[in-house]
Amino acid sequence: MKNGYKLQKNKENGFTLLEILAALAIMGVLIVVMIPFFTNYAVFTSKAEENVDAINLAEKVMYEVEDEYPIDVKSIHASCNSNALLKLSPGNGLPDTIEGDKLYNVKVYVCKTNDRKSTMYQLKVELWNDQTLITETFTYLNE
Repeated sequence: MKNGYKLQKNKENGFTLLEILAALAIMGVLIVVMIPFFTNYAVFTSKAEENVDAINLAEKVMYEVEDEYPIDVKSIHASCNSNALLKLSPGNGLPDTIEGDKLYNVKVYVCKTNDRKSTMYQLKVELWNDQTLITETFTYLNE
């Protein structure tokens, strides 16, 4: 007791209005900063799904060409280092376009490997969408 008066303690618990407003302002700033991150993440995910779809379709075309498309590899003289790759024409089971989530143009090339002792030929499959190369994949064929 001081000067005959008893000191009273404030027994009320809780947050003041100022503390609540400060917490809401901080949360608002954090949310505004994080929104572009989540929208970019969604765009990145959809592009990644498109690329995986295109890669799977290119591999499917590659296996179909290997198994079903008749390639006379002895007539191929184009080197893989040159730009003179032999483009296989559509027809006889070789598709010109293939459809996954989108419609892709298919280009298939064959060239002879540069090792003179080797009898390997490279088979290259490209998938294009609106003048943009989406994916390309390679495999090798024996003579």
